[in-house]
Amino acid sequence: MKKIILSLAIVGIVGAVAIGGTIAYFSDTETSTGNTFTAGTLDLKTYTNDWANPIYVDSPLTVHITRGDLKPYAAWSHNYGGQWVLKNTGSIPGTFSMKIVNVKNYENGCLDMETDAGDVTCVAGTDQGELGNLLWVKWSRNQIPWGGWGTKMTPLNSAEGVVVTGDVLNPGETRNVLLDIEWDTHAGTQDNLGQGDSIEFDIEFRLNQSPIAE
Repeated sequence: MKKIILSLAIVGIVGAVAIGGTIAYFSDTETSTGNTFTAGTLDLKTYTNDWANPIYVDSPLTVHITRGDLKPYAAWSHNYGGQWVLKNTGSIPGTFSMKIVNVKNYENGCLDMETDAGDVTCVAGTDQGELGNLLWVKWSRNQIPWGGWGTKMTPLNSAEGVVVTGDVLNPGETRNVLLDIEWDTHAGTQDNLGQGDSIEFDIEFRLNQSPIAE
C-alpha cells in the first residue's frame, strides 16, 4: 500500500510540472515603426583665393600659387608659402591631412654661378634642378591657436609624399592652413646652385572620418 501511495505522489508531481509549463502569464506587445538609418557625409572643400567673393570648391582645385624672383634670406625672415582654407561641409567630424606630390625640379640651363658652385646637372629634364633641396617647408595652422604640424622645417624634396596630419574638423568648421616655404641661407656658394632654377608640385588635401574616442 505504501508503494502504491508513493507512486501516486510521483505521478502527481510530474503532472504538476507538465501543467506548469503550459501556464500563460500577462503580456503586452508594442511595435516601434518607421525606424530610419541614414549614412552621414564627409565632404572636404577648399576656399578660393578670391577673398572678396569666398567660394568653397571641390577637386580639382583651380587655386595656384606662383612665386618669382626667389632668393635666400636669413632664417625665419621671409615666407614664400601660401594659404588654403579647408572646410568640412559634411555631417560628421573628420581629420584632415595634406601631402606634397608630383615634385618637378627644373634646371632651366646652367648659369656660370651655378657651374662655379659645382652644378653638373645642366641638361634638360624635370629632375635636374636643385631648388627642391634649398627650399624648406612646414605646414602650420594660420589662426589661433597658432602652431605647426610636425617638428621642424624639411627640404621640399624630402617632404614629397609625406602625409602630415592636421586637426579634426567638425561639420561646418574651417581651418586656415599655411604651407610655410623658406629659403634659408646655406654655407659657402651652395645657394648659387639654385640660381635660375624653378620647381613645380601639387598638394593633396584629404579628410578622413575621425575615430570615436573610447
